[in-house]
Amino acid sequence: MKVFEIEEFDDGEIESFFRKRAKRKGILSKQELESVTVSQPIWRPFRFVRFGASRIKTNQKETFRSLVDETLAPLAIISDDWFLLWRPMHTEKRIQSIDKSIISTNALDSDDDNLRNFIDAFVNKIQESKKTLLGMDEELRGIQLGSGAAFPLFIPRSPKSRHRENDLALKRKSIHSFSVAASLVTNCPLEYRVDSFEIEERVYIQTIMAIFQNIESGKERFLFLENIGEGSLDKALQNGIALSRICEKDDLYQKKLKHDFC
Repeated sequence: MKVFEIEEFDDGEIESFFRKRAKRKGILSKQELESVTVSQPIWRPFRFVRFGASRIKTNQKETFRSLVDETLAPLAIISDDWFLLWRPMHTEKRIQSIDKSIISTNALDSDDDNLRNFIDAFVNKIQESKKTLLGMDEELRGIQLGSGAAFPLFIPRSPKSRHRENDLALKRKSIHSFSVAASLVTNCPLEYRVDSFEIEERVYIQTIMAIFQNIESGKERFLFLENIGEGSLDKALQNGIALSRICEKDDLYQKKLKHDFC
């Protein structure tokens, strides 16, 4: 079984690391406002995904790789959540083999059909966005090359033309933002269009969850250490930001992660 390279940390060091991040009040007394529960490390499964792509201007073929969260991706419905399920920066990290017996039963669960459906929907939206942007750019050029746009001081542009250009520019901004984010998480540059994808090997990432519970209200928040092999707990906390953020978005993710860590 393949995992990202790991580094051992003392349990007390990890618990102290999280306790320092509990909310407190008071300058001197520093009364604790939250209790902290730290899980044992588990190995969470991710899958490498290879994207086949073509350079838009020359049709040159290339492939690009990223890594997707295998257990949370099938749960994602809202497209705003999709970007939190990829780990593009992990694709070049060192991998090692370990004994499969240390993997928990929950971590071995897989749902390849729904994982494929998730990636397929994501790629379809990327393709639609590229196509829409090309159409918008062509229409914007047409508006800007019109006689009113060519000589604005002599031939005032019609309000209808100005309104259409502003409307297109506003819609383009939103779609372009999606394309930029998709480019970052797939490691596929903007000048390429994604033509296909292939789900490849599984790799496990060591992860630790901390649940901070407000002592008065009982409200919970989550922090994660992900890929502790980075050699720094601060770096591992930074790697876990995506998991922390997705827990804030929907209880569905919280329930799934709690189940996996039990």
